[in-house]
Amino acid sequence: MKNLSMQHTPSQAIALDQWQNCQLLSHTLLPKHYQELLTDNDSLTKKLRNITNGTIQHRLYFADWSKPDADECQPLNIKPDEKVWLREIEWINNQQLWVYARAVIPETSLTDETAQLTELGNRSVGDLLFSDPNLTRNAFEICRIQANHSYYDRACSERALTPSELWARRSVFSFYGKPLLVMEMFFPEIFEYLAQQGQRT
Repeated sequence: MKNLSMQHTPSQAIALDQWQNCQLLSHTLLPKHYQELLTDNDSLTKKLRNITNGTIQHRLYFADWSKPDADECQPLNIKPDEKVWLREIEWINNQQLWVYARAVIPETSLTDETAQLTELGNRSVGDLLFSDPNLTRNAFEICRIQANHSYYDRACSERALTPSELWARRSVFSFYGKPLLVMEMFFPEIFEYLAQQGQRT
């Protein structure tokens, strides 16, 4: 396997190890293929299937009641001890982990209309959200995730080789007027794939 030290890591002129509104980032900090993926407002599920001609697969990692991570409370306006429905999935292409994703749904966000979020089984949450007109999305926040972060530990627990850092984005959706947080963390392999695709066009 290739060295995963991320040779094309963007400049770190500002504190990218904290969540930053993507609108505040100078585009010069991000190579084009990073920027396009991290700020694409369309369904990530649809994009991943399109760029791999449908070969990508996802695996349900966890789906159950839990508590939010500390930095998930503020965007959802909830307390650390509040119950949330947590879904974690992995997107895998050619046996390579491309994306680790979390959907954090406060118990107070579950109504008759939104309860289907807890009944998805192995389906992607994007299949449901982006097929329903009762959906809005706030601006992305972007963060450089390093080994001391809980996301990193969960996503890298089964990898023999681990990257020095991972790029992530998150946003708050309003689904039938109720908030949920979706975080997507990207592994080097997906950026390498996109860079190769760009060189061919």
